[in-house]
Amino acid sequence: MELGMVGLGRMGGNMAQRLLNGGHQVVTYDPIPQAVEATVREGAIGASSLADLVDKLAPPRVVWLMVSSGDPTESTINNLMAELAPGDIIIDGGNSNYKDSIRRAKASSEKGQADVKLVIDHLRREIEKVLNEELQAGSNIVKTLVFNVFL
Repeated sequence: MELGMVGLGRMGGNMAQRLLNGGHQVVTYDPIPQAVEATVREGAIGASSLADLVDKLAPPRVVWLMVSSGDPTESTINNLMAELAPGDIIIDGGNSNYKDSIRRAKASSEKGQADVKLVIDHLRREIEKVLNEELQAGSNIVKTLVFNVFL
């Protein structure tokens, strides 16, 4: 599976490494270029910006965020929404409250910006809860893509 990883701190960097070790193709971005360079040395494809990351992913794109909750997550998602297309997926892997992810998904749909599915990755039961209860409109491809990474 191919996916983008945004935020390469301790958790994001380790998750990118784990995905690479699992045979996934990972495109990485972080505002700190040295963090991106470190993942490139491990086999990732580096990106210089969010737009570059999106350009390097084939549709439907999956972009996994490992950034701090609050304003960093909000601004990253808003910037990604300008670049993503219908059917693309954002996985909010940080410590955001799942209600914020649901709110953002509804807002993006109402604005007609993009059909982006926001999923929480904290625990398997949370993934299942969000996919099965809160985002029932999500297609089987969303479940397949996400479960191929997490399970």
